[in-house]
Amino acid sequence: MDSVAKKKKKHSFISLLLYSALTGLVVGLVLYGFKRASVWLVEKMLYIYEYVQNHLLLIPLLFAGLILMALTVSYIIKKEPNAGSGAIPRAEGFLRGLISFQWFKTTVATILSSFLVFFGGLPYGIEGPSVITGTSVAGGVKSLTKADDSLNRYILTSGASAGFAIASGSALAGVVFSLEEMHKRFSFLLLMVSMTGAVFASLTIKLLDNLFNTGSIFFPIGYVETLPLNHLWLTVILGIVAGAAASLYNIILEKVGHFSDGKLKHVSQKIKLIINFVLVGIAGLIVIETLGNGHELIIESMSRHYLWTSLLVFLILKVILITVSIGSGVTGGLFVPSLVVGALIGALINELLIGFGFPGDYTKIIILLSMGAFFATTISAPITTVVFMIEATLDPTNVLAMIMTILVSMAIAHILKVESINDIVLNRMLKKKNSGKEYYIYELTGQVIPNSFVDQETVRDILWPASTIITTMRRIGDNNHHRMVKNGDKKLKAHDVVVIQAQTYDLNQTIDELYALMGEQNFTIKLLH
Repeated sequence: MDSVAKKKKKHSFISLLLYSALTGLVVGLVLYGFKRASVWLVEKMLYIYEYVQNHLLLIPLLFAGLILMALTVSYIIKKEPNAGSGAIPRAEGFLRGLISFQWFKTTVATILSSFLVFFGGLPYGIEGPSVITGTSVAGGVKSLTKADDSLNRYILTSGASAGFAIASGSALAGVVFSLEEMHKRFSFLLLMVSMTGAVFASLTIKLLDNLFNTGSIFFPIGYVETLPLNHLWLTVILGIVAGAAASLYNIILEKVGHFSDGKLKHVSQKIKLIINFVLVGIAGLIVIETLGNGHELIIESMSRHYLWTSLLVFLILKVILITVSIGSGVTGGLFVPSLVVGALIGALINELLIGFGFPGDYTKIIILLSMGAFFATTISAPITTVVFMIEATLDPTNVLAMIMTILVSMAIAHILKVESINDIVLNRMLKKKNSGKEYYIYELTGQVIPNSFVDQETVRDILWPASTIITTMRRIGDNNHHRMVKNGDKKLKAHDVVVIQAQTYDLNQTIDELYALMGEQNFTIKLLH
């Protein structure tokens, strides 16, 4: 490769980092406003519910407002389906090239519908909307700067990392999340764009928090006791319970999704949303603690503020409201709500242990272990969870106990053959999206054009079109022998002949994406199935 080509590749890599940095900065600015507005709306929502509890004549007005919000959310989702349920799986579909979107429309619709969801008291957090907003804003950065199409999904990845980093308050968790959960693989380029997006978004948020004095700790729980070696047996018990509970939770949400798409497919989303908002209103008037994402329940359960009967009521109502919300197709984040469910399970186990004479000195760590294991199992992201728990609690002393509990919990889910909730939702989305279509499997043979994006990159670093694999390659001067591409560690070079197998509903789209990566050319195409 000559010096001109090397300079071009170097420039391409630097450009990618600059786009990722710009994405992180813009996402940080947008989500700072989104986050502050969401906090304000939740505060006002709680004030309204408390006021109505003391002025019962206003109940009809409350429910009229909830119905109006439900109708508005229904209208928004009808105009922009990408503002509907399954924000993180949907963003994953964006990153992997499985779902198309219009960045401005998706961004505005997601933010507006999320505001109504939070103001209505639905059991959702900012995490899902933050990730999909970060991803769609990244699409805007790519579009407005007219970045090369080969960089598109890398820029989207930096936006998703930035979104999760801001929502979770953990830059490192934002990086790991994109690799472990969104792409389900690690590579140098993905790591670099994820880190850049998360870092610049986190720096933006920290600067704005310092400027406006708005910063907060995710879990202000103070000192967390270290679980001693002679009590590590608790990790097994907590892991078994959390694994079984998370598996049941995912199965319930999967069944509800299928029931909503199947038996209730003739019921309009408008009606489903009205039922959702009204049910939340009824629950909120009776048990106000069930409103919103439930973040405060985690803090208060660690101080043993509630009786076990109250904890059980909170758990049942939370699961019911989350289930109904999933079925209605409304947008929202399940990150904190899932942590809350895990925390309530841990709090109940803690009360049971204390009832049998176990010391109450380990309440916080028992709840944290249950919470982490439950969450890690629901989304099948153990590394993200461990990183987040350390960064959110500022407690690295219980890492071994956390890993042990998650290990047991995920083993239970694996034995029960339960999938990640995000995979379940994404598969359901794709099934609906491609209903009535027929896919074909093709073998495409092409060449690496000099100075194209893939030139001098390893196979694993490339975000190839969805549902494609590189089967073999042939290098000039290699006696014309094809070689298998193992583990993705082969570095592609100019003029290499590459054989690609693609399962696609749209061959032209797949070829266009390959053009962006390998350079425009005439691929040899063979229909396999």
